[in-house]
Amino acid sequence: MALVTRITIFSAFFSVLYAQSVLFPYGEEVGDDLMVEGDEATTSSIILSEDLIIFGDHVYTFHVNTNGVISVNNAFVTFYPKFIPFTISPDEPSFFIAPFYADIDTSGGRGNIYYRYVGRADENDYLFKRVQRMVDAAFFDIRFINKTFEGEFMLIVTWDSVSYFSEEDKANHTNTFQAVLISDGEVESYAIFNYENISWTTGVSPNSKANPDGTGGTPGAMAKVGFNYGDGVKGFMLNVSGTDDVINMDETSNIGIPGRWIFRLDQAEIEAPSETIRTRCLPGWTFLEIEYACYKFYNEHRNWWEADRKCKREGGQLATVTTPEKNDFIAGSITGGVKTWVGATRNPMNETLWEWITDEPWYFHKWRKREPNNWGDAEDCLNTNFVRPGLWNDHFCQNRKAFICEMIPIADESRGGEETS
Repeated sequence: MALVTRITIFSAFFSVLYAQSVLFPYGEEVGDDLMVEGDEATTSSIILSEDLIIFGDHVYTFHVNTNGVISVNNAFVTFYPKFIPFTISPDEPSFFIAPFYADIDTSGGRGNIYYRYVGRADENDYLFKRVQRMVDAAFFDIRFINKTFEGEFMLIVTWDSVSYFSEEDKANHTNTFQAVLISDGEVESYAIFNYENISWTTGVSPNSKANPDGTGGTPGAMAKVGFNYGDGVKGFMLNVSGTDDVINMDETSNIGIPGRWIFRLDQAEIEAPSETIRTRCLPGWTFLEIEYACYKFYNEHRNWWEADRKCKREGGQLATVTTPEKNDFIAGSITGGVKTWVGATRNPMNETLWEWITDEPWYFHKWRKREPNNWGDAEDCLNTNFVRPGLWNDHFCQNRKAFICEMIPIADESRGGEETS
C-alpha cells in the first residue's frame, strides 16, 4: 500500500540547557569504515549477523550509497530521487531506506560517508539503552502490548558535510545527517534519522532546474525521505519530500526533538509514532538529549540514602555519570558547581570497585587527584563537583549534600510539561 505520510511536525517539549548534537558517535575514531568518495558510489555488501525486519521481510544484506540511501540486498546508485513508492525493473532492484535521497556528490573531498555495524556489548550498552528509552517513549502505545524493546545490533551510517552535484560551479553548501537502524533480530526493528544540518535539497543540472546553491528546482529532483519496497506499491514517504520544506528536516521532528525522526520498520507498513503521544519531561526537569533522560537538581541537603529515596519517589533514581558529556552537563549550570550526590557506591565486597546503582558498566570516571582515598575506611558514596566542577570524591554517605535525580521521559496523550519552541 502506498503511503505518503502527513505527520504533524512539532518542536521540542523539553527544557534544554545543554548544547547537544542529535548525531550518534561516528567517525574513524569510533571504528567507522570510510566510504570511497564519488558521485554514484556504493559499498560492498554489508552482511549483518542478525536480521533487520522491514516491511515484514527479514533481511541482512545492505549497501551504503552516496545518494543518501541504504539499499537492501543490492546496490542502488540512481541519483535522481524518484517519488516513493516506485519500481524500476527486475534488473535494478530499489528496496531501500532513505534518510535523504538526493543527488549527493562527495568527489573532490566534498564530504565523507561513514558506516559501522555495532553488536551489543558492555562497552556500548549505554548507547543501546539510550535508543531503548527513545523507542519505549515514542511508541508508548504499543509498549502496553510488548515488553520493553531491547536492541541487539545497530547499523549506523553518517553522511558528514556532503555536498551536491553541480554542473555549473563547485557546490558550496553541505548537509550532515545520519541513519541508525536497530533491531532485536527477531521481532522489532526501528530506524532513527538524525539531521544535524540541512542546507541544500537538489543537485544542480539543467534537468533539475535548481538554484546554484542547491535549493529549489523541480519536485522530482528535490530530496526524498522515506522507505521504498521496490514493487511500486509498498512505500512510505514524508510529505515534505520533493518540496522546499525538506530543507527543514534538521528543525522538525516526529518525537519533539528537532532533527530527530523515528520509525518502526518491522510491520507490513512503516509506522510513525502516534500524533497524540507526546514525550516530555515533568515540569522542573531538564532534558539531556545525548542520554535521552530528564534531570532535576535539588539544592536541599540530604544524606545519600535520603537523596536516593527522594529520587525514587519522584519516579527516577540518583543520576549516574557514565560519559564525559553527562559529566560536563551535571557539572554545569544545572547544579551550578555545587557539591552533589550522584548514584554510585563502593562495592561492599571489594573496596577498590565502584558501582552505579543502575548496574551500568563502570568505564568512565573523573576522580580528583588522590581520590578516592576512603578516608577513615568509611567513604562509600560518590559526590561530584568536589573542589572544581566535574571532579569526583568519595565521601561519608551520612553527610548531607545537594543531589541530582534522573528519570526517563514520560509519554502520554497530554501536552503538558516543559515546552520550548
